[in-house]
Amino acid sequence: MNAAHAKYEFIPKPMKTGAFKQFPALHGSYMTYGRLILADLLGDEDQFLYLDSDLLVGRDINELLQINLKNNPLGAVVDGGRIDFALDKQFFFSRGFDAAEPYFNAGLLLFNAELWRHENLAKKCIALCNDCHMELVSHDQTVLNYFFLREVIHLDGAFNVSCYPTTDLMSEHSVGSQILHFKGSPKPWDAFGNILHANYRHFKKYLDETAWPHGRKFDLHQLFRVINLRRSYLRSLYARVKTASQKN
Repeated sequence: MNAAHAKYEFIPKPMKTGAFKQFPALHGSYMTYGRLILADLLGDEDQFLYLDSDLLVGRDINELLQINLKNNPLGAVVDGGRIDFALDKQFFFSRGFDAAEPYFNAGLLLFNAELWRHENLAKKCIALCNDCHMELVSHDQTVLNYFFLREVIHLDGAFNVSCYPTTDLMSEHSVGSQILHFKGSPKPWDAFGNILHANYRHFKKYLDETAWPHGRKFDLHQLFRVINLRRSYLRSLYARVKTASQKN
């Protein structure tokens, strides 16, 4: 925002997650379910854009803010996603969905907040969470797809591009025309992410422009994260070693 010389105001909105404690946690946090109540929390907005915290925004998001969702609840990137590729596919198969139906990622969502409030969609989503909380493999993303995969407006795939630790190194031009979604683990900012993440340098370029160019120091929380995600770390290490050996 500063780089774009845009006027903005940062207004924190407290969110209570106590109502989500019976749902499956995501890495120990229940904040992901907050997406379901954002329209109520931002009661003055008719439409708004939600961005995950693990995105690198290289493309102007103003294009998204100009989209008219009309009578659709959400806009999201599908870009080849299908139910049979999803982690929670059994949830959908058991409810009669077809394997080839499009499935969207919830890391970037354009909300029709007016429609959400008018039709009380948050209550509808929370009710499903309560009924099926043991089946929510992908947490609230499962719920959002269950209700809206046939109503979602498909956004340009460049606004939510998957970037895993082992994704081939992307060019500067490519990163500057997309929104990268750092999926999987380790993330570039995780412990040893500078070694194990193939696209770390793009993250570092943006990090250097912030007030925290050195990132966070290794602490007990990060140690526990490494232990909990040790399989992902080992896969990433193997991929990096394999790539290095092929180059030699």
